[in-house]
Amino acid sequence: MRKHIGKAVIPGLILLVFFLVSAIIWVGRPALAQGTSSVTRKAVPQQSWATGVSAVLTPTMAVRGKVEQIVVEISDATNGITFTLTITNSNGGTLYTQAGIAENAVTVYKATSDSTDFNAFLGDEICTFTLTPSGDPGASGVTVDAVMYMSN
Repeated sequence: MRKHIGKAVIPGLILLVFFLVSAIIWVGRPALAQGTSSVTRKAVPQQSWATGVSAVLTPTMAVRGKVEQIVVEISDATNGITFTLTITNSNGGTLYTQAGIAENAVTVYKATSDSTDFNAFLGDEICTFTLTPSGDPGASGVTVDAVMYMSN
């Protein structure tokens, strides 16, 4: 009789443990999901300057999310100029500015809150990206690509 009771109890205990573990996982699921976020890549339309041109360009685009990283790629310019990138919100408030961005390089700025990078900031419905060259790029001209990575 003991054998018979043991055979009936063990499957019941296994089933009970399975349901308890399932319930714990189900209840903890929202807490696990809080640690995940998606990353959005948003590229500013490529900007270019011909020889003899050093005008400021100000493309605009919608930026929704918390900006965590900015990547700026500047082609090789004959005259070795630098750029200043300023991002402002729809009210004209400055969200980000970086001067002295070197040409012929890909420069990555991260939201690390230290002196070399920047504090993460929230985008706006319409942001203006002001690209200011330090001078004439020379015979080669120059192109600038800027990409932002945002978390939602």
